[in-house]
Amino acid sequence: MKSKTRCTVVILVLACIGYTCIFSAEMSRRYDHYTPMNDLAIFEQTLYMSLQGQQQANDIEGRHFFVHLSPFLYILLLPYWLAPGAKTLLIATVVMVTVAAGIFYWFALIRLKDPWLALLLSISFLVYPATQGLALSNFHDLVFCLPFLLLLFVFQSRQKMLLLLAALIAALSVREDVALTTFMLSLYWLLQKESRRAGLIVAATSIVWFVVAVYVVMPFLQNQHSWVSPEGGVYAWRYREFGGSIGEILKTMAIRPVFTLTRIFETTDKMAYLPQLFFPLLILLPLGRQLPRLLLILLMALPTVVMNSLSVYFAQQSLVSHYQVAVIAAVALLLVEGLRRFEGNKHQAALALLGLMIVGNLVAGLVYPAIYDPYLAISKNYSLHYPPFSEDDLEILQNIEGFILEEDSIVAAYSIASHYGGRKRIKHRDFRTVTAINGYDFILLDTASYLRIRERWEGEFSQFVDDQYRPIHEFEGKRMSSQRVKIFFRKDLVRR
Repeated sequence: MKSKTRCTVVILVLACIGYTCIFSAEMSRRYDHYTPMNDLAIFEQTLYMSLQGQQQANDIEGRHFFVHLSPFLYILLLPYWLAPGAKTLLIATVVMVTVAAGIFYWFALIRLKDPWLALLLSISFLVYPATQGLALSNFHDLVFCLPFLLLLFVFQSRQKMLLLLAALIAALSVREDVALTTFMLSLYWLLQKESRRAGLIVAATSIVWFVVAVYVVMPFLQNQHSWVSPEGGVYAWRYREFGGSIGEILKTMAIRPVFTLTRIFETTDKMAYLPQLFFPLLILLPLGRQLPRLLLILLMALPTVVMNSLSVYFAQQSLVSHYQVAVIAAVALLLVEGLRRFEGNKHQAALALLGLMIVGNLVAGLVYPAIYDPYLAISKNYSLHYPPFSEDDLEILQNIEGFILEEDSIVAAYSIASHYGGRKRIKHRDFRTVTAINGYDFILLDTASYLRIRERWEGEFSQFVDDQYRPIHEFEGKRMSSQRVKIFFRKDLVRR
């Protein structure tokens, strides 16, 4: 048994190293050619500003804890301090996914007592399209709770309650709404005789954490932007069909159940959402009557699935996003518990699962090719590939520091903001309207965002920029524009 365990651990470690290298290289390529946008720029600036003494400050949210309570971000300051830059965050995301695979192997080994089964399940975990989506998605802190959620399974199985509590606090520290996931997990454990003690600990801690975070700490911070604010916060628009505040949204869902259900299947993406997440469970169909009871494990993912299914924001139904973390953890737990009850050949079932995951990847790649290669989306929309973000482009962004004064206001596309060194005074924008840039001294654009807004606004943008701004090509003998970077400044701006 020990020799088999050592052998499978070596194989898994090699697989995780290869996985980390491949996906880190891919994320680096995407960053250089097609920079991930919103969240990466926000979090990168948040960490940068925290190191400058302005705790969790950024120019979109004001301070990140105005939107979410995320003490875990302070732990990320260490790797960011050692290697400042957006790529550090992208690589950290990939590393967290492979760490989660290692923890999942540990859990499967404890429950199945078969190293080869545990290895097959761990490889399947890495191949699962939603897990790969985490490794390919924009940076987000929510990804970092996945290893801790899996540690809850490990410590509950080993009846290590103090370690379980430590893992739970770590998971909750990532974001206040993780408490919804852990509380729903506790309900499943409370229904099982052997796990009720763990269920009580997790339920009580989750409730206390959520109440203190949402109703004490966040109001103390005078939080007007969070999703729990009376106005519904920054996420209310995603559920606008149900109301303008959390109370109205919940009330509409309760009194109009038919309307709510129809919203789950109103678009093609929404109809594909649940099948593309839960298709691995097909392997458990031979369990027959045992399956309904096992499916109670999915209570853990219920808040996530409901919020994502009802949202009008397309990214919440995407495989390549951080929104699926709770679903990934629930599916992992369900597969292990299901295989424990399998009466047939468990190894054949695990191999079939791995094959199913590979097929799922192929299908996802055929149906949603742009998800796996952003070049396809760029080519389709603009008939071009992004030019790589090169050292020359970085030099240009450094050169403009000599042209931009401390009092100047700067607005930049999300996809270029994290490349820019002067992050203390830069506003990130998605450029949905002309008013998003009106009044700023400088506009920083990249190739595709420039073409996109020209296409979206047609003559309006061109006329506005022609009237109000002019491009910078050179300053004091230094280049100020390139294939990738376009910089505009107000015509009435006076420079010596």
